[in-house]
Amino acid sequence: MSGGLFTVDRSIWEHDLFSDEPMTEREAWLWLIGEAAWKPRKVRLGYSLIDIERGQLTHSVRFMADKWKWNKDRVARFLNMLKNRDMIETGTATGQTVITICNYEKFQNFDEYRETVARQEPRQQRDGNETAARQQRDKEEHQITPDKQITIVKGASEIDLDQLQAGLEASAGNALNRTIPGLFDLSRPLAWIAAGCDFELDVLPTVKRLAGNKPPNSIKGWKFFEQAVMDAKASRTAPVPEGQARASPAHQTQIIDIFATKDPAYGKP
Repeated sequence: MSGGLFTVDRSIWEHDLFSDEPMTEREAWLWLIGEAAWKPRKVRLGYSLIDIERGQLTHSVRFMADKWKWNKDRVARFLNMLKNRDMIETGTATGQTVITICNYEKFQNFDEYRETVARQEPRQQRDGNETAARQQRDKEEHQITPDKQITIVKGASEIDLDQLQAGLEASAGNALNRTIPGLFDLSRPLAWIAAGCDFELDVLPTVKRLAGNKPPNSIKGWKFFEQAVMDAKASRTAPVPEGQARASPAHQTQIIDIFATKDPAYGKP
């Protein structure tokens, strides 16, 4: 019973809230399970008493046809179909049909179901703990406070989401198609900042530069700017190359003059 179990009071078939109409085949099957004895008992048929076991019921085809609002032929065909699919077994007792619900214990054994659930609970608890831990990690990376301030743990300082949205839209100008719902999702711009991009130095200038070359309403998402923003960040943070000391021309001339002088104190050239 992978879908779980639930209890239904047998009086549902007689409840005045529901209209008295023909049953579906599914309802007829549930009716049979509900009519089956839940413990061994005796049933009187005419002047005789017969024993029926747990999971059995005995009714005439005429009685079931009246309950289900079917004709007798349809009831007989339905019972025969259930029998061919090993869902019931049938017999007779004093001229009346005795029906045995196959797998009745499987349908009605709540103890077994509870044991199955108990075995599954530790695994479900582990799954729940892993989910909670993952959510906590996500929360630590993007901590949202009540005033809509978001702290980017891997990035700079706090950013107001409203200001973030307004700044992006102002920089994108008319090139941004504001009818696209996805533009309200700021996860990509926040990811840029989390990756070390500066909102003022990398993001806004890049958005403004790219949007200035696009026709109106042509940009449909923030991903359009992503590579350029990351390139801007890479250029800004690239290490400054180390220079090499080079002698000035005047200094070189001075050295040459020293060693090329005809002054006897320095020897001859």
